[in-house]
Amino acid sequence: VVGSPRWLARLDAATGAERWRNTDGVDWISCLCTPSVSEGVIVTGGLWLTIKGKGKGIYAVDAATGITLWAGNEQGLHASPVIQNGIVYYSNIRGGLCAANLSTGKVLWSHSLNPDGNHWTPSSPLVTEDRIIAGSADGRLLALDSENREAQWEFQAGTSLFRMAAYQRDARSLLSSPVLARGNVWFGAGDGCLYALDVSTGEKKWEYRLGAPVLSSPVIAGRWLYVASCDGCVYGFVSR
Repeated sequence: VVGSPRWLARLDAATGAERWRNTDGVDWISCLCTPSVSEGVIVTGGLWLTIKGKGKGIYAVDAATGITLWAGNEQGLHASPVIQNGIVYYSNIRGGLCAANLSTGKVLWSHSLNPDGNHWTPSSPLVTEDRIIAGSADGRLLALDSENREAQWEFQAGTSLFRMAAYQRDARSLLSSPVLARGNVWFGAGDGCLYALDVSTGEKKWEYRLGAPVLSSPVIAGRWLYVASCDGCVYGFVSR
């Protein structure tokens, strides 16, 4: 599935031939978020996305036909949504962590990650069996109970080595999406560090200073963890 500010399309993996093209969603300045796919439904969003009078910010299309199934009513999204067990989790640019029904788009709940300040973040949430872990625009990583959304723990990253988030006054940025491996949550931050936190307690278990802001999300492959930083390098770490 590929897209642009004015269309979303599905290509044949073997030949590259276009299977369908959906032109309902239009974003006048920014690109779409990376789509998420589950149960035959594709969900994506955008910063200034409108969906032809049907809604804005986020929408879903049928993976087989490309027909729009529903459109949300969000101010906008920077981060890609995450789908699990029929629920779409996403962060909007108003600082809300939201959950919506995959079939209908109905918002089930919304939780403010940062009610007092900066809101925009491209960090996608991490959903585990009992927690939802999300990054905020002010450099914090927060864990909420998946049933009642009560705060379980939070971690504050350090001051960013330079400003990277547009329209933000706070000099702390967390633009990396967290990933889970071996009971730890791994993510990078604008302070130039790669972190590992205990998923249950939020305790810092490990830290490695790369010396340049880490905006990318870590990737786990077997015993290896890979991450890129703003110094133009890709780093690989292996568990012992």
